[in-house]
Order: sequence, then structure tokens, then C-alpha cells
Amino acid sequence: MMEEIDIGDGTYVGELDEEGKMHGRGKATWDTGETYEGEWEYDNMHGRGTYKWADGDSYIGEYVDGLQHGQGEHREGNSLYRGEWQRDERHGRGILENEDGTVYEGTWYHNERHGQGRQSDPNGEVYEGEFVHGVRQGRGVLTNSSGDKYDGEFVHGQPNGEGEYRWPDGTSYKGQFLNGMKHGQGCERLPDGSWVAGTWNYGDHDGKQAVHYINKKELEDAAEENIAKLSLETLIRQPSGTLSSLSASPTSTIDGSPSQPSTLNAATGGAAKVQTVIASPHGKNTPPASTTHREPQQQSHTATVSSPQAAAPPPPPPAPVVKAISEQDLEGWTAHKMLGKGSFGAVYEVALPCGRIVCVKVIELGSISDGTELEKLRGEIALMKRLHHTNIVQYFGCLEDKAKKTINIFMELVSGGTLNTFVKKFKTIPVPTIRNWTHQMVLGVKYLHDCGIVHRDIKGDNVLVSMDGVLKLADFGCSKSIDDVCSKTHGCQTMVGTPYWMAPEVIKCDAGGYGMKSDIWSIGCTVVEMVTGKPPWPECNSMWAAVYKIANSTGLPTEIPKDLDPQLMSFLEVCFERDPSRRPSAAELLQHPFMAVA
Repeated sequence: MMEEIDIGDGTYVGELDEEGKMHGRGKATWDTGETYEGEWEYDNMHGRGTYKWADGDSYIGEYVDGLQHGQGEHREGNSLYRGEWQRDERHGRGILENEDGTVYEGTWYHNERHGQGRQSDPNGEVYEGEFVHGVRQGRGVLTNSSGDKYDGEFVHGQPNGEGEYRWPDGTSYKGQFLNGMKHGQGCERLPDGSWVAGTWNYGDHDGKQAVHYINKKELEDAAEENIAKLSLETLIRQPSGTLSSLSASPTSTIDGSPSQPSTLNAATGGAAKVQTVIASPHGKNTPPASTTHREPQQQSHTATVSSPQAAAPPPPPPAPVVKAISEQDLEGWTAHKMLGKGSFGAVYEVALPCGRIVCVKVIELGSISDGTELEKLRGEIALMKRLHHTNIVQYFGCLEDKAKKTINIFMELVSGGTLNTFVKKFKTIPVPTIRNWTHQMVLGVKYLHDCGIVHRDIKGDNVLVSMDGVLKLADFGCSKSIDDVCSKTHGCQTMVGTPYWMAPEVIKCDAGGYGMKSDIWSIGCTVVEMVTGKPPWPECNSMWAAVYKIANSTGLPTEIPKDLDPQLMSFLEVCFERDPSRRPSAAELLQHPFMAVA
């Protein structure tokens, strides 16, 4: 039976229960002009119904206890969302279409794109991959209207980490990216099959490795035949070819094959292409294919290929070249100030004769006659020099000072200080900052593990933070060799340092005690430092008390607050899994929900 009742600020026409409550099917009309027609339960919109706002917005779908909950279609202004709802919020699977042509289809979390999804933008850009709180983050594929395509890792909406970029002309780059630019180790392949590998610094190849040509002799002969016909200025302004007098020292490519020094003169098709960086009018740096003329696309993250008939603009002024630090540059350094002192030496900020400011760790050797351990240390530092990652400190080399009986290890200077310095200053670190710094720390550890290197000594004192918030792992890889050298030269065979950050299997000397999973435990300990402002296991007032506690206890470090963020607590629980075989790898740790919002 349909009845009409007054509901205070409007009227209701529909079914009622025995107590006179709106229950069943009915329509409410409010004085504001809003209406709801559909199912009710005890005065609440409950079931399927249609709600219309006075401005024309509408929702057609399911309600639970007066809230949009379940499947529904919401039209708001010039946008239409169809999909799942949870308590008046887009939550679950759904598709949002805007009048300007933007379309997102994928998962939602509290009104934000979050999880796997696909977004098409009006400028022709299509991204398919992972989102975190509305931002491209994780693995994804980005394609623009010109056909440029990036497939790889994203952080804060931009290519960051490992990935591959391909251009329609067949040029490709596979390697590391930083903020949308080629940065770190990578390999670029040109359409004619030629390739160049090595290190990129913010989009520019460092020139240490030569371009490896396919049919190189034929190209060189053609270049010599035509070079006299063209002036240097003409070559530079060629829109479809490039010339660079790249001289490279004999070195190794990214895949370990030897490269030979050569001067590359390009005057014909298939010539060498030297990478540059294009900055769009909107300040978004994009990784271009080559110095072949390319116009930045409006509102795009990628570069487009210009028409072959387009007039070439005047060449830009040459970018400043950051010269790599050689072994000779390390001679004759001048100490500015001491940054810290440890059991076997000190760390200094120093100036090199070439003008670079770096960090040097001076290790006191004491009296040593056997150079075996020293040679091993030199070899490991040489290996460290070849590693390049945003979240690890760059090694430059080492020199032995026989007169002072020291070995000096040169590294990148990170001016912000250690993580432990920040912890001591602020006592505890906010959870969003912990999330961000932990994410960077795990990225660095994953890179080391991918290179077959176990850090062994992750703790707040060995994690550095730059002034702009970039976290870098220090003292990795060669730390055990330093310990071995110092133990022998100082007549000390006991445990070096404190065990508070060591995994149980390391303390117990189990098989695989120095395996990669031990670094995961140490990551957990370092996070505890940020949470509590103290080292893990602070109740242990001696090294041996800590050894016994870690080796024999079963719980988490005692100082962790009980009301800790649930996702952070879950993250620590998996880091402190006592069975190394069940403890996650660094790659698996990056998939933890606490990392998903970094």
C-alpha cells in the first residue's frame, strides 16, 4: 500500500512498515530539489535505487544503510563512473570517463586509482600498469600518440628504475632511468643494429665506451669518403644524422665484451647517434632517441619524431660534461673535515685536484706482511666502481699510502648525513617518511642482490640521506674484506662491530649465514631504528647479551610500539621471519602493502 508522509524537509510517497518507517519501495523528494526513488529499509535507502541531485548529478545503483555501496553508476558534472562502491566511495573495479576524453579503467581504493589499471588521456597517451593513490607507481607501460613506448618501473609518476624505451624509428634503450631520464647502466641500440652500452648521467652517455657498429668498416670507409664534402657546422645541423668525435678508452661494455677506442665520424645513413635529453615546455624531461631532430609533445612524458622535411633548429649550447673520476684524480687529495671516526680509521670530506669534493675512508693497516687480503679488497672495490644506482653510494677507487700504513677508499659524498643522525635529531621518524626511505633502501638492496652482492652491514650508520631526501646505502660489498684486513693487521680475530642488526643465522653461523636474506633482517632492524629512535634490542647492554637474545628469542624487537601502523607492523613481521627460507627477498619485499604507497 502506497502512502504519503512528511519527512521534515521533504515528503515521501511509498511503502511503510508497521511502525510507519519508510520500508519497501518509495520515492522521497526533499525541499532542496534532490530525490531518491528505489528500495528502503527502516528509513534508510537500502537496495537498488536512483538518487538525483538538484544540479543534475545522479547515482543509479545499490545502497546499504543510506550509503552508495555495491555496483552503481554515478554521473557527476562531465564525468561518468560505473563500477563498485564502498560507503559512498569508489572502491573496487570501475571505469571513469571524463568529457575531455580521459578514461581510467581499473581498481580503486577510497576514491583513488590504486592497483592495476589503464588510463587513456586526451593527448593520446596510454598508460597500463600499477597505480598508487592516483599516481603511476610500480610496473607499467606508457605509450604516446607518436608510438614512443616505455615499459618498466615507475616512481612518483615517472620512469624510475629499470625499464626499456622504444622509438618508432627502431631505436631503443634498455637500462636504468631516473625521473624520466636515462641514468645509470644501460644499453642503446640503433636502427642499423649498432649499439652502445655503459653509463648515462641524466640522459647523456659518459663517452667511456665506443659505439659498436654493425658492418663498421663499411661505415668508416663511407665516412672518410664524404667527410671532406661537409663542414663541421653542416654535420652538426644535419636533421637526420649526427657527428660526434667520441673517443673512448679501452674498457668493457655492460655485457662484458671489450670495446676499442675509436673516433666516429658520421656522414651517411646509419651513422652513430649520440643521446641527449629533451626538456619539454612543461618541465618534464624525456629520454629522446638521438640527436635526430625531435619535437617534445605537448603535455607528454615522451618525445615525438618530427617530419623529415622539418627545418632543423640551431644546435643548443653544449651541456656541461661531468668528467668521470680517474685513478690519477685520486692522488694529492686535501682533507676538509672529519665526518666520523671508527675502530680502524676515519672518514673525511676531501677535495681532489680535479676540483671534485668526495668522501674518503682512511683505513689504518697497522703492520701487515701478507698482501693477499689487501689485493682481495682492491679487487672488490674495483667491482664496486662498476655499480651505479640512485640508492647506493658510488665508489671511485682506492689508494694505498705505504708511508702512513693506510688504505684510502674514495666514495661519493652524501652531504645530509647518516640515517642514524636524523634519528638522533628527531627521536622518531614519521610513518610516511619511514615508508619513503624504506622503499629506497629496499630498492638499493635489490640492486645489490641482483648484482650478486650481500651488503652484510645494513644499519642506520651505513645508510646515508642526501639533503633532497635521496637515501643511499654505504659500506656495501667490501665491508667483510675491510673487517678481514683490519682483524689481521690489528691482531684481532673477534667479532668486529655490534651484532644488534645481524640476523640469527649469521650469529649462529648457519649454512648460508651471509646469504641475501640476512640483509632483509637488517632492513627490519634499521626500520626499528626509525620507529623507536633506538637500536633494536636496546635492553641488551652488551654485545654478547645481544648475541644471545637474537639467537634464542622468538619475538620481534621489544621496543616496537603495540599501536604501530598495521601495514608497517606487518612489514616488520616478515622482515623478522627467523627462517631465512621463508623470509622474503628484496624483490618480494617491494610488493608488500606497506611499500605499495611509498
